[in-house]
Order: sequence, then structure tokens, then C-alpha cells
Amino acid sequence: MLAALEHELPENGITVDELKTATGMSHPTIYRRLGSSKTTLLSCFRQAFQSLRKSIRRKVPLQSRIYAAGTLEIVAHRWTSSEARPYLAFKALAGFTSDLMSKSSRSSSTPKASFISLQQITSNAQERTWVDETFQLLNLGRRD
Repeated sequence: MLAALEHELPENGITVDELKTATGMSHPTIYRRLGSSKTTLLSCFRQAFQSLRKSIRRKVPLQSRIYAAGTLEIVAHRWTSSEARPYLAFKALAGFTSDLMSKSSRSSSTPKASFISLQQITSNAQERTWVDETFQLLNLGRRD
């Protein structure tokens, strides 16, 4: 199916890798019930991926437009090193998502529950808070 859509993707502003990521992310929501924190973390992973995509498309250094720590001021936080907070959050989220997808999917979910989870994951609710949410939910310490 992906090969059939590949020629149409650039017209819609979607890359093949983005489609693969989006379909891969939907896997856990289709087969199992997710709690609030897992749904939030998958939403954060989506926002992290969006930050990467925007920076790459704009051909600018990697950065995330997030709230400054403890405020509602939006700042461009650059991923200046492997220890930059957004990059640490992204790595933690990638590990979390990989672990979640590799686990057994024996517990089933109703179609409505799957829809609600996917709707929450793909919303922009974590657009400015995904780094803070990740540090809090995965107990990564304080974000400075």
C-alpha cells in the first residue's frame, strides 16, 4: 500500500518517512488500551518528530519552539548537543515508543477507545509542553 501512495505523498507535503512514522505510531493504539501517561508520551513523541521535521524542512539548526521552563513564554530551544534537553527528551521518547511497540498486544481495545487514543496522540496539545511532559512522566529530573 505504501508503494502505491509514494508518488502522491510529495504533492500532499508528506514524506515516506513521515508516513512510516505515523503508521508505526498508530500500531500500539490499535491493539491495546493505553493509559493517560502513555497517550501523553506518544503525543510528546509526535511533537518531537514535528520539531525535527520543521527544522529539516526549513534547513535551520535543530530546534523546538517550546515554553521556557516555568513560564508560558515561547522560546526556540536549540538542540545544540547530545545533552540538550529537547534531544534528551527525544531519545527517551524514542526508547519509550520502541519499548511500547515491542510488547505483546494481547489486550484488545475497542474501536472507540483506539480512536480516542489516536485522537489524543495526534492533537497539538503537547506542541509547547512536550519536553516538560517527557521529563515529568519518564522521571528524567528537572528541566532547566
